[in-house]
Amino acid sequence: MDAPAVLAQIRMHRQVNNSAFILLEGIKDELRFRKFFQPDAMLIVCNGKDNVIKIIYSLHSHENGVLGFIDADFDVLEEKRLDHKNLIYSNFHDFEIDFIFSSAFQRYLIEVADKQKLSCFGGYEILRTTILTKLMDYSCFKLINKRRNLGTKFRSIKIQRCFDKELTFKKNEFLVLLANNCGLQAKIISQMAEDVALLKIDHSVLPHLISGHDFCCLLGIALKEKVGARAGHTITADELELHLRLTLDIADFREVGLENKVRAWGAVNPGYDVL
Repeated sequence: MDAPAVLAQIRMHRQVNNSAFILLEGIKDELRFRKFFQPDAMLIVCNGKDNVIKIIYSLHSHENGVLGFIDADFDVLEEKRLDHKNLIYSNFHDFEIDFIFSSAFQRYLIEVADKQKLSCFGGYEILRTTILTKLMDYSCFKLINKRRNLGTKFRSIKIQRCFDKELTFKKNEFLVLLANNCGLQAKIISQMAEDVALLKIDHSVLPHLISGHDFCCLLGIALKEKVGARAGHTITADELELHLRLTLDIADFREVGLENKVRAWGAVNPGYDVL
């Protein structure tokens, strides 16, 4: 649903019921968060971050009990993070990365990684850091795409084609894909590459730069080629995202700070206890 349709639904529902509304960007967010909320809390998929923001800012001051969850994306790096009492941001680039930095990531690897291979690699923390580091240049192109308002849809590029078995970024092949799959002109691609080369990204901000989906793509390669219990077995990013969602429990929700944020919101929205 778009923003006007969701607003209409909220106002119509409020005529007969005073349930809280939890606004989410997409269906995967609903699948991730549903287990943490009371059954009577109404979770609504708004089809994008912009719609969640539009709805929250369109509500009148007396229209309480509506809470939006949005991914930070590049907002922290770009210093464009919104400050609104009814919005909860992910700590890092998106909620998936938040949970990758929770205990859920280690629990998941216990199930799918070969213990000896993972130990030889350096353990789950080294694996996580390695994947983030390997994704830096690729993700910088996405940041430049955002800054230049190019509107390039990176989903048209299979990220697995841009990295080898050692998780090394194949920049030249990626640039060809930008031209062939995304239709970018050579001049624009060259300018993007120049901008990326000039970026100074500190490793401490990588969780703000890199998306959970991209992380899962490279984790799939790492499990197949490096640390997986089933050598050579391919796990897609969508499968990994599903597995990680299923791994989550209330302790993870609490660990990433979401329980405290929701309870703080509930304290200024009396009558809307959603947890």
